[in-house]
Amino acid sequence: MSMSFAGTLPAALTLSATALLVLSTGAAAESFVEHAERATVLPAGTYAEPPADADPAADIAVAPADPDSFFEGWTGSFAFGMNGASGNTERFGLRAQFDARRETSKIVTSFGALYVYATDDGNKSEHRGELNARNDWKLGEDSRWRIYALGRAEYNEFKDWRWRVSAFAGVGYALIQNETTLFLPRVGIGGSREFGGTANDIVPELNLGWDFEHKFNENVKFFNVFDYYPSLKNFSDFRMETSAGLDVILSKENNLSLRLGVENRHDSTPEGAKKNDFTYFALIAYNF
Repeated sequence: MSMSFAGTLPAALTLSATALLVLSTGAAAESFVEHAERATVLPAGTYAEPPADADPAADIAVAPADPDSFFEGWTGSFAFGMNGASGNTERFGLRAQFDARRETSKIVTSFGALYVYATDDGNKSEHRGELNARNDWKLGEDSRWRIYALGRAEYNEFKDWRWRVSAFAGVGYALIQNETTLFLPRVGIGGSREFGGTANDIVPELNLGWDFEHKFNENVKFFNVFDYYPSLKNFSDFRMETSAGLDVILSKENNLSLRLGVENRHDSTPEGAKKNDFTYFALIAYNF
């Protein structure tokens, strides 16, 4: 983009200053000069005639506007594939997963759903599902701080309980936030309650964890989510969950990707079951 200044550029200017820019289209705009040595200084009132083939849209990069409706601006995926596990049961089965995400200049909203079913020698060995929702409120466009709230409902036929609901709210800070990497530690407080088991009381808990993503290139992304839920009644009573994996784009034209991953769910008080449930999965995802 070619530009010139209507006015006088201070001789001592080396970094940045506010000035009236005359763009290659002949339009003027007040902006910041970050590379003064590349600018041409013209006397006040001088008009720079734009080239005949000047493209007005090429002069200014406009940030995309936020969606007008809550139902616009969503991205996500439907995934289906194989699920294997070791722990309370040894099996291979089916896994279906849905994820949706919407980000604006002020908030990040995400929804997720998971369903897992497996049999072992014809007998049902795993049957569980999960729904979750989370909202992050950004504290300013340039701020790395955010406030979050999340809710979750789980069903598991092979636990001491059948249903568990939980909710948390807290604060997060993006230690790394750029075009390729996000590392977002967070801390919150809330609680959970189990239904259909031996302990059906509300348990106040902390939520300590992080979200991590790194794009190796346009086609490959690594992800890792960690959550630690210690009971505020007894810190030796806790839950811990972690998942990690790779998303590999198979076809941009057909919106298909391969998702490979592992997850582990640890319960310090499993009530007769094993403390760890380790799961691995391979899914084909349709992205939207």
